[in-house]
Amino acid sequence: MAPKSVGTEENITRDGPFSEEQNGLNAENALNAVEQTGHTQATKPDQTKSLDNILDLLSNGNDTSRFVGLAFLKSILDNKHELRKDPGVIQRCWHAIPANFLDRLLKAGESEKKSEDEAQAMIQLAVAVLHTFVLLLPLESRNNEKLAERSSGLLRALQTGSPEVITQILQTLLTIGSTSKGSMALLHSSGWDNLIKYGSKDPLALDIVKYTFLSAASEHEEGTLLQKRLDTAISTLIDSFWDATNFSALFECLNEVLKSVPLVKIQESLFQPTPPWLKRLTQLLLNTTIRPLSTGPKERQSVLMLAATLLQLYPSHLPALLFSLKKAHQASNDSKPNQYLFIKLLLVDIRSSIPSLLESLNSSTYPTTSSRLAACYDLTSAFIGLLVQALDSEEDDDDDFPTSKKDTFSQPVLFPPDVLLRLRADISETLSLTIEYLRDRYDASVAGAAGLHPSARSHLDPSSSSTPLPITWESARGGMDTDPLTLAQTRTLALWLREDDNEALRKEAAGIVDVFLALYNCAQSADDDEDDDDVELLDFKSPVLIALEGVMVTSEGVEAFLANEGWEVLVKDLQSLLGRGREKRWTRGMGIVRVLQAVAEPEEVGPAKEEWMDLVELAAGLSAEEDGIPLDLKISVAFVATDLAVRLPKGVARRRRHVLKKLSDLVKGLTKRKDVTDKQTRADLEGAVEDLGGLSLG
Repeated sequence: MAPKSVGTEENITRDGPFSEEQNGLNAENALNAVEQTGHTQATKPDQTKSLDNILDLLSNGNDTSRFVGLAFLKSILDNKHELRKDPGVIQRCWHAIPANFLDRLLKAGESEKKSEDEAQAMIQLAVAVLHTFVLLLPLESRNNEKLAERSSGLLRALQTGSPEVITQILQTLLTIGSTSKGSMALLHSSGWDNLIKYGSKDPLALDIVKYTFLSAASEHEEGTLLQKRLDTAISTLIDSFWDATNFSALFECLNEVLKSVPLVKIQESLFQPTPPWLKRLTQLLLNTTIRPLSTGPKERQSVLMLAATLLQLYPSHLPALLFSLKKAHQASNDSKPNQYLFIKLLLVDIRSSIPSLLESLNSSTYPTTSSRLAACYDLTSAFIGLLVQALDSEEDDDDDFPTSKKDTFSQPVLFPPDVLLRLRADISETLSLTIEYLRDRYDASVAGAAGLHPSARSHLDPSSSSTPLPITWESARGGMDTDPLTLAQTRTLALWLREDDNEALRKEAAGIVDVFLALYNCAQSADDDEDDDDVELLDFKSPVLIALEGVMVTSEGVEAFLANEGWEVLVKDLQSLLGRGREKRWTRGMGIVRVLQAVAEPEEVGPAKEEWMDLVELAAGLSAEEDGIPLDLKISVAFVATDLAVRLPKGVARRRRHVLKKLSDLVKGLTKRKDVTDKQTRADLEGAVEDLGGLSLG
């Protein structure tokens, strides 16, 4: 175990380690001694100085002897490779070095008794020794207090060292910051801010910042300090880089830190403040995107990835900061504000990359490309959500909106109408290409050809020797249902299909209803394994339901839904959801009901089909009493079932009258519940009772 290092003020003189009062020698005599002994070592190193003699010099109480010993030790380790490869020798040498003597060397400064060159020589030796040992010490031995506590002296020397010394300091700090003890020592150091300011001068300083935070994240008890230091570091880095010409290193560093460090961050809420640096960092991202001559592909990728990470951390705050205009007059005076150009960057990146993406599924560049495109889709979804929020807020009656919320919500400022129309066309074109891509990838990897019935699709059955092997074009890393890019594409497409009245795009999306249903079925395993911490599966169900809501507006969508057994898929999932009673899935249950209700509209399909009785039977099996299932979900299922029941052919109704009788009892029981407080809902329930009573069920 390394000896505990202590560098108290009593042991450190103002003039550095060489004080005449203390040792009777000055710095010049010590440096001359090093020069003379170094010459002797060069001529007869093995005969004149052995390793034991060097260690004896280090243990001597005389500072000159220690200085000479350090110089010899550095030289012998640089020249004798057999010693460098011996962990035992390295550990022995490291333990022999007085820690407080290293601190005093690092603090050396110009004085009456010591010139600037002499002070620099002392700092250079101390840094060189530390740099040597961080390279030679075994990995498991680098996480020790003796090495970690030298970080303060190294940070102080960063301000006065020569370029060569500064490089060694940064390399040494990178190793120290990569350990848990070293990272915490750096975060506690008073010179931490000096290192952060140096980040704009040397990318290595940014690496130190990054690995320090990543290593310190394991120290859970220091969460508050970690958050405070991170806020300060990000603010300082933004100031340092504000007038820089290239930001890729900064954005990559912040992306890694924010994505990986389990922050003790502010709870996401519209009623809580944002981090002090979020607004300025967002502005820096926007400023970067409007410089096409200086912004290369690497920097654009770093911008998009950092913006997507910030969106995950602050989903309520970032969209308004990133996409809304600062003032209303900006919307009328500036036809192409930064926010508009940022959105255009997202859409152009998608449109330019999608056509050649399928052929690169198994290339080494696909993970990077797909991550960037997933970020583009997520940011586009955020813009669409903000746009919907802004339009809804304009339609709200101000008199009915609580005053407290009026003051709290920051209403986004919309773009001018002509800019919104251009963006609408661009988004629709981009998502049209996305539909084509999803169709092509699904056909190439699963279906074999477009338009096939589910039973005719080629699937690989490992247990059957007679099943022909399908010819697929799929990623070796996994199918499209395991690709985060597919999920991001589905979310953006779903939101736009539901919110934008674009009939042409909805009809086009009807051509991939089978793709939506296949992704929905794949997500079923996510429900089965949701309690298994070792399983990480993508859940496509919610976005697919949102997409189907938009597509079911068209007759082509309903036809495709029924042809691909969509009704059976959703009713089966609803039955499973109601039976398992998982509260976090109730919202999805309402989504299923909305899709089924849109499919069963009389003007689209005419009389109810007998195969749809599975939903009526499901509703009839529900209890009107409190049983954990939300009341509004029960009522919604009952309404759809009632609508189907009254449209059943008479022969089917007679054969299933026992089921319809149970459905009638359910609706009557719901009518009697006192917690049905909405007058319109109660009136609709009473109307459903009358409709079912008119079937003469007996």
